[in-house]
Formats: sequence, structure tokens, C-alpha cells
Amino acid sequence: MADAMLQKNYSTIVDYTYPKIVEMAGGKPALLKAVKSSFEKMDKSFFIDKITFGKPQKVYVAGKELHCIVPETLTINTNKGKMQATYSLLAISQDNGRKWYFLETHKFTPEMLKKIFPNFNYDLQIPKNSKPILID
Repeated sequence: MADAMLQKNYSTIVDYTYPKIVEMAGGKPALLKAVKSSFEKMDKSFFIDKITFGKPQKVYVAGKELHCIVPETLTINTNKGKMQATYSLLAISQDNGRKWYFLETHKFTPEMLKKIFPNFNYDLQIPKNSKPILID
């Protein structure tokens, strides 16, 4: 997933996107167009230099799915300098862990997550995201 983001492989990014998000976006072609547009807008103000993932946290059963949090740290180059921020990815499996989809939790309100995941297990706590800090 990190390689796909750094290399702007939009098709792979969409393939790792949770199917309900793909559906809500109007299908794969519509989401592909939106992802490409988002990256093009992003490129005008900053670019992602590096992506690292922390250790996946505890896996929770949520209905027929598995959910867990994966910490994601982005190093971003901006016109203000190099910045770093840590976010929480929600990893979701619908086939007992064989394939995983990912959702960037900072892009969704709790109400949106309830709509997307009606069987969400609230024992899984989504950590607050860090604010970007200037590192260089």
C-alpha cells in the first residue's frame, strides 16, 4: 500500500480500498478518478516523501469481519519544510485475514464510520491522530 501511494499507483490504491467505500464513491472507475484528482491537488502543495507502518494492533471481530488499527507515519515535504504526522489506518478483512483493506480514519467522522461499519466493535479504540510537526 505504501509503495502504491509513493508511486501513485492509483489502481492498486483502489484495490486496497474497503469495498463499501468503493461502492459509496460510485464504483471503481469513479473512485479511481477521485483518487487521481486528490493526488494531483496534493502535488500542488506537498508530496509524501516516506511512509512507514507501525505494528498492527489487536485484531477485533466485528460481525463477519476482522478489524485492527495499523499506525501509519507520513513524512511530507511542504513549502514550510519537512513535516511528520502519525495517523491510524483501519485494516479490515472480510475473509478471516487472507486479504486486508485499509481506511484512513482521519478522513471519517465517527458517524460516517458507524454508517460504513454497522457491526463495528467499539472495543477497538481509534487513536487520535497526531498533528503534523516540523522535523526539518
